[in-house]
Amino acid sequence: MRRPAPVVTIRPDACYERWTRHVLYARRKVLGREGARVATHEVEVRERLDLIHALCQYVADSSGVDILAVKGAVAREQFTARTRIGTDVDVLVRPGQADRFVEALTRGGWTIGRDAHDLDLSNHAVVLEHPLWGLTIDVHRHFPGFSASPTDVFRCLWAEREYIRLGGRNCAVPKRCAHGAVLIVNAARNPMDHDARLVHDGWTSREFGRGVTMVHELGGAQAAATRLPELFHPERRSYYWQVVSNQPTGTAMWLARIWDTPGVMPRLRLLAYALVPPPLWGERNGWAQRLRRTPEHWAKGLRQLPGAVRRLVRMAWGPRRR
Repeated sequence: MRRPAPVVTIRPDACYERWTRHVLYARRKVLGREGARVATHEVEVRERLDLIHALCQYVADSSGVDILAVKGAVAREQFTARTRIGTDVDVLVRPGQADRFVEALTRGGWTIGRDAHDLDLSNHAVVLEHPLWGLTIDVHRHFPGFSASPTDVFRCLWAEREYIRLGGRNCAVPKRCAHGAVLIVNAARNPMDHDARLVHDGWTSREFGRGVTMVHELGGAQAAATRLPELFHPERRSYYWQVVSNQPTGTAMWLARIWDTPGVMPRLRLLAYALVPPPLWGERNGWAQRLRRTPEHWAKGLRQLPGAVRRLVRMAWGPRRR
């Protein structure tokens, strides 16, 4: 006999009492009155993603933080040909407000998960986990692939925002043309990501012109060219983004970035930066902790070095991708 599902509870401390009420309200809206009693792990992933988007928007509004929901559920709503659901919620936070937003989420039971940096070398996001929801929130400071400053990128996307209903709440998202630009550039980081082609085929003619212009204005043409080479023709070839688009090691990406950088001194500065482990989100005694991780960092880099050199040599002197 199947055991009854436990009642879902979220401890309503003083700071999160209203948040708790919103969660239960949103669950009833999505699942019906009885849905509030269903264990979270029995709720469909798609519904949980929508509810977490609603929670993020609620926390942002309560904390005075500007966020934009991107990728995942938003792409599913805006580009109907996209069938992939995903297992995380992605939000882009206005520069300078990410720490405040993360702190507000941690007060509600979310914890910082795996290392807060990833293989793109940019320390661009932090991953938050929650035992109740079983999914993650990726809080982005910026999106790798755009050479414009994070402030300029966010300002441009914020000016092109709209609101869609997710989990019973209106969530701020970039409009289709702006969001499509993000998806195209983001696709450069994953060879299995087909969003660039879906956006290309799903844009209207007006959105197409504006979206392509936005990619160029924000400096995303080099990354976008790895997925849509027939559409984007940057003046300068980027070995870095060709490496990134093919599931590289960290050492391969550092070598490609150094190779791409003009000038001896800028290359030496990048090399020095590569020799020290990147900071982790929330490190208190940053340099001391980074130096303690240095021997392991060097050992990993040396293991990856031969393969990284071979890959870059093949890329530099092999046939060019167009």
